[in-house]
Amino acid sequence: MSSFAGPLLILLCTVVWGSAFVAQKLGADHFGPFAISCYRNLLAGFFLWGALGLRRQFARRVRSEFGGSLLESPWKRTEILGGAASGVVLFVAMLAQQLGIERTTPGVSAFLTANYVLIVPVLAWIVGKGRPGVGVVTGVGLALVGTYFISISTSTPAAATAPLSIGAGELWTLGCAVLFAVQIMVVDHFAPGSDMLRFSMVQMFVAGLVALPFVFLPSELARASWQGFMKGVPALVYLGVFSSGIAYTLQNLGQARTPPALAAILMSMESVFGAFFGWLLLGDVLSLRQIVGCLLVLSAVILSQLLSARRTKNFKLTNGL
Repeated sequence: MSSFAGPLLILLCTVVWGSAFVAQKLGADHFGPFAISCYRNLLAGFFLWGALGLRRQFARRVRSEFGGSLLESPWKRTEILGGAASGVVLFVAMLAQQLGIERTTPGVSAFLTANYVLIVPVLAWIVGKGRPGVGVVTGVGLALVGTYFISISTSTPAAATAPLSIGAGELWTLGCAVLFAVQIMVVDHFAPGSDMLRFSMVQMFVAGLVALPFVFLPSELARASWQGFMKGVPALVYLGVFSSGIAYTLQNLGQARTPPALAAILMSMESVFGAFFGWLLLGDVLSLRQIVGCLLVLSAVILSQLLSARRTKNFKLTNGL
């Protein structure tokens, strides 16, 4: 594969994830947060199950026509246990994100969610995988300032002169960024040696099944209707098939062909596409203060990764690697 293939796959992944913020916003008009988490993940699980079936059929056809031993390996415990653990964390993260996006705009939600790129190295340090370098520390500082600017409520003239505050939507979305970082660490622990298509299928089914009992809460049932379900189906299909199913596969394939620093920078473009699609499809408008905050968060992500990559390169040169 060309050296451009990996970055291109990740870029396509971020386009899907960025546009999914709009689908989440539209889906929130017809479903409760538990229903969206349940339906999209179960749909993604069935989609990946179908993909596994097609892969098995392809392997059988190749084996029958060309011979050889193109067989799938047996299931591993890491694919089941790791996928299940990741699915539980993913459910809570998606729920927090959905609760947040119902109370803020897709652009703000996208930029705040991007903070998981900065939180992951901190969590890695906590579990003993190395102390964050200068790039990470610098990035965290910029991200905190930028996040504060993004979270300021200036939607009305009165809010512009009121004391600066952080709303519930921004807090939920920040919590979702932390949870997504935890989910990344879980995948990092269980993924080596696993079949990522199987891993992802288990993850999606578990996330959907954990959410299923909550769909019957009175607050969820109050929002349920056949007309609302039919109107919300396009958003669910996009979230389930494209955002949860295809995009995660693109991410895995792309990261296997892209240096980590470049991959992280490209994945941070999810927030840029989130703001872009919010403006293009929903007419969202960010205040000047929020735009400055967005630029600070994006600068934090890029700068931290560039400095970290430089630190790694210098380490290799110093040690003759």
